Amino acid sequence: MIIIKRYPNRKLYNTENSQYITLDEIGELVKQNIDLKVVDNKTQEDITNIIMAQVVLNIERKERNSSTIKDSIKDLISNSGGYINKTKTTIKQEVERLLKRGEEEIETISKKIDEKVRDSINSIFIVNLVKDILSMKEKMELMEDDINSLRNEVKYLKNEINDLKRKK
Repeated sequence: MIIIKRYPNRKLYNTENSQYITLDEIGELVKQNIDLKVVDNKTQEDITNIIMAQVVLNIERKERNSSTIKDSIKDLISNSGGYINKTKTTIKQEVERLLKRGEEEIETISKKIDEKVRDSINSIFIVNLVKDILSMKEKMELMEDDINSLRNEVKYLKNEINDLKRKK
């Protein structure tokens, strides 16, 4: 972490490289995601937040006109914490949207799986049904042969009975 000291003359001093540093350079360090702490050299008070606000204002001043800076500062003061709450709300809404989308996709996939399982079960059922029908057909053919055989025997017996009746 880089320690930056602010002297009573408002100059900022980077203790890491022993050089004075500007607000623009502090902004660059922040953009590079380098941790830093700004302390008042006289009181040793941590004034990092104050300097960061000055960095933001400095960037705003360079990128926009003065009335926009005034409006931005007014918004920042009047919404103190509002931005964070708005960001939390936005993130929460996005997470909820993603969760809902995920649940919908899971439901869609679940329905497809159910459909495939049903189709598979139906296919198995149909195959078994066809097997049962073929087996029954074979049994019926055997039974038909038995029935024909019995018919022939009954016919023979009738003829025998008739012959016996005539001989009497």
